[in-house]
Amino acid sequence: MYLMIALRNSDSVVIDGRFVRINTMTVDDIEGLDFSREKDAYGFYVKYAKCNGFVVRKDVVVRNVSGMIITRRFLCNRAGERDQKHLTRVDRKRDHRVVTRINCEAHLRIHYNEERLRWVVTSFEVSHNHELISSTHIHLFLAYRGMTDADKAQIDSLHSTVYAIESPKYIVIQTELDFEIRLYNESSWISATSSGTNSFEQSTKTGFHRLYQYIRGANLNSSKLAITAPILTRIPSTISSEVSYSVRMYVSPHFQGKPPQSNPELKLQLEKWKTQCIAVRKFNGYAKDDNINKEFEALVSSLNKHLDGTSTMMQDTSSYTIAQYNASFRNTERVNEVWINVSGFRTDC
Repeated sequence: MYLMIALRNSDSVVIDGRFVRINTMTVDDIEGLDFSREKDAYGFYVKYAKCNGFVVRKDVVVRNVSGMIITRRFLCNRAGERDQKHLTRVDRKRDHRVVTRINCEAHLRIHYNEERLRWVVTSFEVSHNHELISSTHIHLFLAYRGMTDADKAQIDSLHSTVYAIESPKYIVIQTELDFEIRLYNESSWISATSSGTNSFEQSTKTGFHRLYQYIRGANLNSSKLAITAPILTRIPSTISSEVSYSVRMYVSPHFQGKPPQSNPELKLQLEKWKTQCIAVRKFNGYAKDDNINKEFEALVSSLNKHLDGTSTMMQDTSSYTIAQYNASFRNTERVNEVWINVSGFRTDC
């Protein structure tokens, strides 16, 4: 099964919860795919095309007696040929445009299986009769200059300050020079696990886009939820492709009582948090694979220094959480945090 996840500027897709590099997929791999939606199949082929140096256009549509589309074919944009009447006219006032259609036969065809309620690949042709575009130039084509829906949503939803959207409620119970202790209220979070990579950045992108699909209506109620902040990524104690990162989004207070259940293919979980104390260290810039562990170690060092000799203790220093408050397009005044759970400050944490 293929799970459609739009990873911008990525050459990977997620299949059965695993990262798979598109350029390593064989013809048999692709012919064995199925999709829950027609647009997921199209999205996959567009991503495949970008990674392999060509552009896609839509072609054949077959409908059943009820008018429902049951077969689609997606082509290389160099399929077919220009009608000869356009080439032989002698009364043209403008020069001919460059001939781009040269009967390339590369394509992907899908058919809707009514028993399985899935779109299945029925034909895939990998060969092209023309030179493919290099990876250094493919992004210049108009088809690949757009923004993802998730990027647009972030632009629409995240305003000039990080506090313009809903966030979990807390009170600060201790403040030091380089960290603070917060007492968070009970809250609900939607969580997406991400495995198959040891990259914090890639795992966060993958998890966020699944969460984005959920809040945009990929749930059993087709409800749309407000985007919230921060986006949390739980860093596992052992970094390898075999372990899972957890990416979480706070559930809007309007849905805290009973959030809608996600569509099964997203593989999301609802988490209910009890009241808890969290040690927080802020840092600016972008949270990246090469700087998050340094920030974590700095927080641990500060906690060991300030909490020595008290009854307060860190619950787990083998894993930690990165909280991000800003959209990816924002380059200045970014706010990120490292979170570690602590206990012993009060009776309720």
